[in-house]
Amino acid sequence: MFYFCSECKNMLYPVEDHALRRQTGQRKLTFVCRTCGNKEVMTQETLAKPVYKNIVTHTEKEKMVTMMNVTMDPTLSRTYNVRCTKCDAHEAVYFQCPSGRSDSALVLQYVCVACEHTWLSSDQE
Repeated sequence: MFYFCSECKNMLYPVEDHALRRQTGQRKLTFVCRTCGNKEVMTQETLAKPVYKNIVTHTEKEKMVTMMNVTMDPTLSRTYNVRCTKCDAHEAVYFQCPSGRSDSALVLQYVCVACEHTWLSSDQE
């Protein structure tokens, strides 16, 4: 989480305020601007509200983006027991990838060596 100076709008950095600790004996989270020297003590209300929250959700097609020339990668497993639905070839490379929104279930992603068509093992069932 980033906080910004109310005076000059530059980023605030966390520091320990030794003078406040000596005076009161309490430790409080203090942020200091390195540009203008402004000090701001953070309260629970300030720390609780986010400045910006970005939630990214991906579709299945976005998750299935494969790199170019993945079929030439010698470290990937190969199989000759599947049939490409696009070109009827029987050779494909495959690897595990997450499926669904939870990303906890893994499926095999196949890439045809002949035409580079991509499909999931769950599509064959």
